[in-house]
Amino acid sequence: QHVNDRSAKNQRSFDSRKLGHFLFFMRNVMMRHSMDQTYRGTKTKLMALPPKKERQISVKLDAVELVEYRKLETVAKNYYTSYQGDIRKHVLALTQKLMPVRIACAGGKIPLEPEKAEDDDDGKKGKKEVKYSDFAFKSKFKVLLKELERIRDKEPSSKSLVFSQFTSTLKFLQKELPQHGFQFRTLSGDMPMKKRAQALSDFQNDPPTTIFLLSMRAGACGINLTQA
Repeated sequence: QHVNDRSAKNQRSFDSRKLGHFLFFMRNVMMRHSMDQTYRGTKTKLMALPPKKERQISVKLDAVELVEYRKLETVAKNYYTSYQGDIRKHVLALTQKLMPVRIACAGGKIPLEPEKAEDDDDGKKGKKEVKYSDFAFKSKFKVLLKELERIRDKEPSSKSLVFSQFTSTLKFLQKELPQHGFQFRTLSGDMPMKKRAQALSDFQNDPPTTIFLLSMRAGACGINLTQA
């Protein structure tokens, strides 16, 4: 046991040194820009952005949606109750059971097989086609659509970014938006770099394309958008 403890301690020390070397290297090669950064000589800002405005919009499920939501909620609650005495060993499974409830709040159809949040499966090849429930939660989409139509009526050339951490919600939006006269492009983590670059170019340079659908992880970093 003493030998095992020493081995584990040495491994942790080695991992810590490797992490330290990695962080030292990254600090010296990474370039990071901030909104208030200025040119060294003139002190003028690199980019002038309008002030950020935040609004919280409340969305209520309709009566039919609420019934369907309660069904999903009951499944999650029953699972939690069955493991209540030893929940720490089943945190991941419980999180998976809560996923349909979260997707219902985000909008769209519920995958009949478990879906991971935050694009955990990004980049995996050979993913089989996902089947979805017949019922769709549309309340949040209706509110989003109202906002997008308001923007279109006020400023037809304005462009909008729509984020979601669920691929099922993004797929639902891809089917619904064209029915209301909106052209869009999509950016997700499983897209090849060539298609990713094309989607970015189309969104920025194609006037009829006014909406960019992005997964949370794919749109969080590594892109430069100046048109939204």
